[in-house]
Amino acid sequence: MKSTSLLLFFLLPFILTTCSKENTSQGQAKASNITEANNTTEVNITQAYSQELDPAPQIPQTFILTDIDERDINITLNENKIISQDISQSLILLNIFATWCPPCKGTLLDLNQLQKKYQKDLLVVGVLVNDDLNTTDLRHFIKKHNTNFYISYSEENTPLAMQIAKRLELPENFPIPLMVLYKDGELFRYYEGAVPIEIMENELKQALK
Repeated sequence: MKSTSLLLFFLLPFILTTCSKENTSQGQAKASNITEANNTTEVNITQAYSQELDPAPQIPQTFILTDIDERDINITLNENKIISQDISQSLILLNIFATWCPPCKGTLLDLNQLQKKYQKDLLVVGVLVNDDLNTTDLRHFIKKHNTNFYISYSEENTPLAMQIAKRLELPENFPIPLMVLYKDGELFRYYEGAVPIEIMENELKQALK
């Protein structure tokens, strides 16, 4: 299995790795990695923050996401709810990932297909964490993978990801990609690690009922 881990300073290690177990429960889905189990890749990246630790998760917080075309999306987290006046679709899929993470790149084609097929009801929002790509490199990455969904490279990406992890009561060591599905602002399901497109599409169909 390919796994990816990253370490953040700020008195709170924010380590992202891949997941090897599959476990589904109400409001949650943990899926095994789609990459081969006999290959492992360890990546350690350190990033320091000058700002103070975020308030407690129960306090509503607003984050401004921005893509390479300077299109902003304002997202407010209120406990396990998500609020955005900038999104018209009933389903929001946050994909927390990194461009250097092999399992993350392995999910891009599936997310492209889902965004295209369910564009009326679904908005996929990519949230880059610990990526030092400039806009030119990111444009190249998007073109290379024919990415058709929104990808934020805002400085508020990692604080957003940290708050989502807190609200999901995830350990500091959790896998990327971390995909969180919301229906009408309410948490519907989340996935730790890459999952087959069949599982994701089935969840979307269930959410649309």
